[in-house]
Amino acid sequence: MNKTNLNELKSYGIDNILIHEDAFTRNSPDNVKKWIDEANGLDIKVHIWIQCFYKDENWLKPILENRSINRTRFDEIIDKL
Repeated sequence: MNKTNLNELKSYGIDNILIHEDAFTRNSPDNVKKWIDEANGLDIKVHIWIQCFYKDENWLKPILENRSINRTRFDEIIDKL
């Protein structure tokens, strides 16, 4: 994120960027917000990629063995928002 030249991306016609949710733990939330504001100022939309079904180096099933929704996992995801 910090090495990204937003002006250069804009010059190539890029108007949407995905950043991983870890950006908020690797940087201060204020710095991430400032960077997002800079991108938005160039009419670049920033989307945050929230990793939903991978935790502690394991893939998690969204559907349980009985074919029901893993409600606990979905609630954890919703609580992150």
